[in-house]
Amino acid sequence: LTGGIYHYEVFIENVRVQKDYLLGTEDEGFVQLLGGLDTDRFWGRFYKAPYLRRLLNQLVDYANTTKRNGRLLAHDPIIRQKLAGFATEIEALRMMFYRNGWLIKEGLPTPYESSLNKLYADETGQKLTAFGMELLGMYGPVKAGSRWAKLHGTMSHAYQTSIGHTIAGGTSEVLRTTVATRGLGLPREKRS
Repeated sequence: LTGGIYHYEVFIENVRVQKDYLLGTEDEGFVQLLGGLDTDRFWGRFYKAPYLRRLLNQLVDYANTTKRNGRLLAHDPIIRQKLAGFATEIEALRMMFYRNGWLIKEGLPTPYESSLNKLYADETGQKLTAFGMELLGMYGPVKAGSRWAKLHGTMSHAYQTSIGHTIAGGTSEVLRTTVATRGLGLPREKRS
């Protein structure tokens, strides 16, 4: 979507690994992968709360300095409520990641926390950037480098990458299933 390459798919077949270099038990690579995903879901998203806060600050500044129909966007109660709502969600996300990091530091299990945090981070990012595109109006999709770009084109790029974030490392649906089964003890969905 952005013209860059961020995600890769790798297939490895008929690979031989010397016994000294084998991680875990032979033929249980998927189990190792799942354990690595929990770590990846944490470290791959721990930056998200401060990043989203910076985007939110840009939108707040834009609302405080941009007029539409003769009045500042910041005077629109719907825009004010949306911005305040995102500030709340981002602060909650920050606290969730602090807790997750503490659990990891203490060596405690995190059976669902990393999945929950990734899900919340990515979906909050997608909602915030979609709102940012809406707030910027016709300037939203304008990319960096254009003289017409608002906020240096950061919102356009952030919105486009936010879509891939909800797929990489586990789709939102997969993460919800992980939270349901590991976090809430609910049974797995029946497959048809």
